[in-house]
Formats: sequence, structure tokens, C-alpha cells
Amino acid sequence: MHEKLRHRIGFLVWNKFQFIQIQNILNKMPDATLIIWIKNELSLKTFRNFGNKYFNIRYVSTSNFKSLDLDFDMIVAQNRQPRGMNFKSTKYVMLQYSMAKDLTAYNIRWDLCDFGLVYGEYSFQKLAERCTVFKVGNPRFDDYFTGNHDSEVLEFIRNKLDPKKKTIAYLPTWGDLASRELFDQIEGRLREDYNIIEKAHHLSDTGVEINGEYTNLDKRFLQFVDDSLYILACSDVVLSDYSGVIFDALYMGKSVVLLRDKSIEVNLHKKVSSDSIEISKSHLIGPVVYSSDNLIREIENQLFKHHKYIEHNPKLVDECFECKENSVTKVIESLNKILDNDIENERLNVEKKRNIRSEYHSVAKGTLRTNTLRSIRIMKNALFKIRYTIFRVVVLTLNCSPFPKRYGRKVFSLEESILSSHNYFRVIALILDRSPFQKRISRIILSLDESSLSGKRLFADLLIEIFYRQQCYTEVVNVYKEQKVTNKLFSANLIKSLVKKNELTCVGFELEKYLSEMSLERSNLFHVYETAMSSVNYPNENRTRLRNERIINLEISNADQEAWQRILTNNGYLWKIEELELQGLLTDNVSERISELKKFQGDLLPYSVIAGLNNCTTLSEKKIVKGVRHLAYNELTGKVVVELNIPVSFFFVQNDENTKSVRRHLIEFYIHLIEDFVENEIPFMPILQFGWNVSPLDKDNYILSHHTRGGGDKHFHIKTSAIKGFVSFDSDGFAGWASIAEENLHCRERIDGISSTLSENTWEVAFYNIVAKNSSKYSQPEYGESGYTFKYIFLPLQIAVDLVASLSYITGSDLASFLVEKFRGSEYKVVVKRHPLCRSNETKELLEKLSNEDHVIISNNSIHELIKNASLVVTVNSGVGMEAILHLKNVIITGKADYFYGATLVKTIGDLEKHLDSNDWKKQNDVQLRKFIHFYFNDFLINAGSGEEVSERIRGIGL
Repeated sequence: MHEKLRHRIGFLVWNKFQFIQIQNILNKMPDATLIIWIKNELSLKTFRNFGNKYFNIRYVSTSNFKSLDLDFDMIVAQNRQPRGMNFKSTKYVMLQYSMAKDLTAYNIRWDLCDFGLVYGEYSFQKLAERCTVFKVGNPRFDDYFTGNHDSEVLEFIRNKLDPKKKTIAYLPTWGDLASRELFDQIEGRLREDYNIIEKAHHLSDTGVEINGEYTNLDKRFLQFVDDSLYILACSDVVLSDYSGVIFDALYMGKSVVLLRDKSIEVNLHKKVSSDSIEISKSHLIGPVVYSSDNLIREIENQLFKHHKYIEHNPKLVDECFECKENSVTKVIESLNKILDNDIENERLNVEKKRNIRSEYHSVAKGTLRTNTLRSIRIMKNALFKIRYTIFRVVVLTLNCSPFPKRYGRKVFSLEESILSSHNYFRVIALILDRSPFQKRISRIILSLDESSLSGKRLFADLLIEIFYRQQCYTEVVNVYKEQKVTNKLFSANLIKSLVKKNELTCVGFELEKYLSEMSLERSNLFHVYETAMSSVNYPNENRTRLRNERIINLEISNADQEAWQRILTNNGYLWKIEELELQGLLTDNVSERISELKKFQGDLLPYSVIAGLNNCTTLSEKKIVKGVRHLAYNELTGKVVVELNIPVSFFFVQNDENTKSVRRHLIEFYIHLIEDFVENEIPFMPILQFGWNVSPLDKDNYILSHHTRGGGDKHFHIKTSAIKGFVSFDSDGFAGWASIAEENLHCRERIDGISSTLSENTWEVAFYNIVAKNSSKYSQPEYGESGYTFKYIFLPLQIAVDLVASLSYITGSDLASFLVEKFRGSEYKVVVKRHPLCRSNETKELLEKLSNEDHVIISNNSIHELIKNASLVVTVNSGVGMEAILHLKNVIITGKADYFYGATLVKTIGDLEKHLDSNDWKKQNDVQLRKFIHFYFNDFLINAGSGEEVSERIRGIGL
């Protein structure tokens, strides 16, 4: 039955995918107009010969887009209006088209529309504070659920499939998140047992990513460029990565397997974040697979329903989608309510929002006058929630302002937490990139006296983005020199940033040359350079040649010999030191330093020498240790090599006893590792590790590296644990990047299956060796048995610049402020302890502020004493949380942590308050905590002093 329209309604599309989303709605609204926006050449090509007897069609270009205003009472679209255009009369309604990739699915377009139509409760909660939204389900699937879909299309597909085989539909996303390379590795094996239907992402179909691999597929594959609904209908299992088709499949009741590249850093990506639903709720979707070896097993589990996702999927679908049938009817009802102004409990006043949108567009046009001050005021407007876009407004205006210095100060007066998140500086770079005044504005902002050092470091990345695009390499160096930068941290960050791009390596060398003239920088310079170079995708032979030229084979005067020898020693080039010693050129002080190093590294030292030599040779010449023999890499055949990365920190002067103790345990682990390799004749290549970005010299090799994350299936990550004397050994990373730091069905089943007797024994041993002995990663005061007698919540703080702090959902300072406020006037005090290595002024100021509160105690007592008497331990993701679990305490975390299964994770202040109010945190579950402790010590940690444990874990990874 067709809906007779009382109003003039238009549906705007510019590509075929958008048309597919609204086709069912148009079929029920024949009086509506299909507006085809010829946005670019692709739009013209797609709709050039388009015609449909059921639809009224109107074509519009960007230049005359404004003509739509007044011609329609409402326009329903899936993208925002062109920049600078703002309808005054026509209501602009946004229609949801995907659940995936939060950063794009819920971007600025929702703030610039009048109303929104969303699938269900999840999206409603995402947008409720930004836009008046209606939950309507997904109208695209109405025909499927009512049985009115095209049976001829289904029959066409099924006739091409082998009825004796199950069918896998592979529908990847596009761009750098796509899993195509991983799929290519396994598709041949899958094809032997399954029908494979592959459909490229619609952006790939329509020209954004067209290339041979998408147009010349095997004839046994089916390649469609229209709706994926029929492909999903014919499938038994759906294989994808980060695509929105994941939720389409679940909506249709299909099982899903997620194939993903482990090396992708989701927290640094422009499209997704760890909060994106396809990542945060992956444990409810289906198994996440990172290698071809596990893919077949997981597909079989999904096919034969040998999994728990059967229970999880329906609940997730209910959260994501309002309904399955009658979605089109709900859309029409919602549109009529909007047009009749029959809306109750509207969250945002439309007129106020329209004024903000109008202001945004006027600034986006680049008008001068008072727009800079006005756009900065918008920054604080509570009605405009998206800081990302507001910042673009500020910089757009700054770009065309005659007073950039004045307004530049205002930009940098914004809180640092805003500046350092969401890639703001990359956005600014894209904008300033088009400005003829980019160099002038960049220099002015960089030179602002009021901007903080951290702000300048952030802005250094902006300079690189700008000048890289313009290939003004020397300009970066000039700006740097003009500021006469001498701060080591700033120098390190800028050099690292510069050499992240292969093309910018030459700029890094120019800066190196400049900094080498500064005596204060000389001792630190080459380590910075090496660290930076380790993150560059640079041919090993070229890197080796340049390293030899610039570090090893320098012509050094007698006066500079000791400084140079110290540089060589601190960076691990002991083989060169041995040469100098044989030549009688080694200074007394450096000779004494080498003696200390021999004592500190012990049996590791001979392999450290080889590691330094390997960093200065080409791949074919690198030394391989196999048993008691040393071979060149090109002499070894028939066996995979282990690339053993030895941290350059092992060569530093060990002044701090806490740090020295931690590194000593790590060295002990490395010694046991090498002993196992030698005994079992496993060939390994020692190489020096600078920085955390480690890539294989040969893709077939195993890699063992320290304090790293990501990489391939054969890359394993070593890190000193929060538990003294233990190291973590994991395939994904360390701490919050570890494979056990998020919900995983296999981990959960493993923990649940551990016997109570076994877990009790493990806990007793751990408790005796760690808690009872007051043992911690860093030395603690003596354990006072009495402790505090009052009730309290314990908050252990972390190092302010700790890398794992970037995994927080609630920051340490916000957490502290909330807890102090929450428990003011209650029976609980709040006890806070500063990290023993923290030197942050911000933390110092925070503690001074907190100490003025009557119910807050700043303590230096033993960590175990503070945990023992606490009613609850709350932390972001500090290692103290794991120590608290050994005490069988309830722990709340507000960030990703490797002890996730032993704690309660909360992501927002609101959720934290609800949890504390519920009193669930007072309930004890000692049995489950002991099971997790057994799992943690046996599946994740390795005793650094146990050669037997090291060997057992090495066998477990296939060596």
C-alpha cells in the first residue's frame, strides 16, 4: 500500500549504495522525489542513464544545491550538505546507513542535521545528546523479513553454488582496514571445501579503490556490485573485518567470523577506535581471527554452532535494531511526526541548533570580520558536542585571519587533553595545507611564548604534515633552528616524527647534524636517531650503510674520543669498543664502564656484542647463532630464524636501583631464552632493539621483542610484569594491548575450566612469595602490620606519561577527582599513593589539591599494606591492580589492562557511579579470582628465573 504524502519530501543520494538504503521507502512513497546529487564524476557515471517509472527524479549539482531550500518541506539524506550551505526552511533529516566505525558513523553530519533516523537503541544513545533521533530499524531489509525479496536473484546465485558445500560470504571493508591480504593467504584452501561468494565494499566497487585484484577475480567467485542482501541470504557463514555488513549479517541471523590484521593500531586510526562497536563488542559478534591457521577451525565452529555466540548474537541485535519488520512504516510515521511538529521530549531545540549550524557554515566559508572570536566561543558551547569539528572551525578562521598570532594564542590556551586527541593537528595540517600563508602561521604558532612545551611537541607533528605535503624539507629544519631548541625530549619527539616518513629521512639527518653541534645533546642524539630509524620502513642495507657512516666510522679527534666511545657503549656497539680496545684507544673511564656492563649483563654479553655487530651489517652478512656455531645468514638453509631483539636499555648506565632490578630480571629471562635456543640448536639472530616499533628483517622469521605490540602471527612480545620476577609473553602485546586484555571466548572458557584445587594451590604459592614477603616491582617501605583502621578506597596513581595510560577510558586525574567527590561525607576515606617513579608536576599539583580534603590521605606506605586494608581498589590500569587481585580484593579499572578477567572494567563516570551505588563491589568471589590468578601465571606470565618455564613456553609457540 502506498503512502499519500501531505508534504513535499525529497530523498537525497549521490551513489548507488545510498540509493539501495532508501529504495524500499521510495516504493511506499511514490509522491516523494528522488534527488540525485551529481557530486562528482562518479555520481554522473552511476546515474547518467538512471530512470525509474515509479519515482520522481530531480538532479542537482553542488553549485545549485541551495535551490532545494523552499522546494521541499523535508530532505532525507545520508550525508551532510556541502560546506558553507545551510537550509533556512527545509528540514534536513539524516538516515543511518551503517553501525560500524564510530568515528565516521557518528561524525559531524549528525550535528548539522535537524533530525535523525537510526536503527536502534545503541545508535540512539550515541546521538541523543546531539540530535533528535527516532528508532526505526533498518528499512533496507523490510522485503527480506516479509518474504517479498526477489526470488529470481536468489535463484540466480544459488544455481552457481555447489549444493553439497556450505557457503561462505566474504565481504570486507575498504582501505587499510580491509583484510584482503589475509584472505588471499587462505582462500585456496577454503575453496576446496566451501562455496565462496566475495563482494568488495561499495566504495571499492564505485571507484575509490578499483584495481586488478577486484576486477579480475577467479571465475569461481561471484562478484556483485549491487545489494549484498542476497549474498547474505545465500550464505551459511559471513566473513568480514570492520565492515558494517557484520551487523547486517547478525540482523539476518547469520553467523559471523571476524578476520583482522593484528598490526592495525585501532586507537590511532582515523576511522575506528577501541570504542567502535565492531571492536568493543566483538566478543558478542563472533570469533576474531588474526591468522589463516585459526580461520578454518572458527568457520567450522560457526557452521556447526559449536560456540556461545548463539546466545550473544540475539541480544546484540536487539540492542542495535529496533525491529525487523515494518521498518519502512516506522520511517514514514517518524517523518510525518517531524513535519507535523508532533514531537515530545525533544532534547535539542531545533532553532537553537540551526543557529549553531548556520554559524558553523558561515565560518566554513572563510569570511573574516569577527569569525575567529566567534568560532572560539563555539568551542565552549554545550549544544555543540563535537570538538573535532569545532577545532576545524577555529583553524579555518585562523587560517584567513589578519591577526594569526593573537588568535593562535587562544587556540593554544585550550586544554592540552583536547589538543592531543582525535588527531586534531592532522586536521589542522590538512586545512593549512591549502593556505598560501602556511609557513608564516606555522612559525607564529610555534614561537608563541605562552604555548607549553608539550603543545610545541604536538605542533611539531603539524609542521611535518604541512611541509611533507609541500616537500619543503629544509623549512622544517629552519623552523627548528630558529627556535634554538635544546630540550632533549622535544628534540627526540621531533626527530622521531620526522623520520616516520621514508621521504623525510633526509630531514632527520639535517637535524641530527644541527643537534650534534650542541654538546648538551651529543650523548643522547644517536640513541634518538636509532630509535627513530627503527620505526622507518627503510631498506636494511641503506640503514646499515648510513649507520656506519654517521655513528660507527666517524673521524673523531682525541678530545672527543671519550664522548664518542660513551655513545658507542650506550647504544650497544660493543664490537667497535672491542676494536678500539685492541688498538689501545679505549679511555680509562670507558674501560671501567665496560667492566660494569659485563657484570650487569653476565652471560648475555657475548650475544649483545653480536647484536651490535648485526646492526652494522647487511642481512646476508648478519651472524646467526645455531648451537655453538656462528653462521652468516646466507649460509643457513632449511630452518626459520628467530630474530631476537635485545633492548638497548640493557646498555644504559643503571643509576636507579628500582630500574636496575627490573632490567636484571629481564636479562635473566633473555639468558634462559638463549640457553634454550643453543641447547635445541634453534637458529637465532641477536639484533639491537631501539624503540617499540619492530618489524621483521625476513617475513618468514619469528620475532621476539621487548615492550612492543602488534605484528604478525610469529611476533611475540616480552615485557616485565607488574609481578616482580615475572615477564609477560604474548602474541598481541603487553599490558592493555595483550591478547587477554579484552573479552575473548577461549580465555573465558579456559578460566572457567580450571579446577578449584589447582587454582587454590597456585594462589597460595603466589601469595606467600609476593604478598607475604612484601615483594613488588619497585621497592616498598617495610610492611607495617597494623595499617589504617578506618574504611577506605585505595587509588594507586600511575606515571603521567606512561604509554598504557593512553588506554584509559577515564583518566587518572578525572578518576581521582570523581572518587574524592563521591565519597565526601561517607564512611569511606580515599587513600592515594603516587607512583614511585612519577616526576610529573601535574601529578604533584593534583596531590597538593587533594591533600586539602579532610577525607583524603596521601600515603607512602607499602603497596601491600595499603591493599590489604582497603575496602576497594580503583585504578586506571596500574600494575597495582594485579597485586590487589593477589590479595583477592575487588578491583575496578577504567582502562584496558592484562588483568581484565580479574577486575571490573567501567568506561564512563556514569557507569562507575552506578557500579559504586549498586554495592556489587562489596561482593566477594574468591573462587573465580583464584582461577584467574592460575590462568594469569600459567598462560600469560613466565617466571624469569625458571629455565624450565621459558623452555615450555618456547615449545608452545612452535619452536
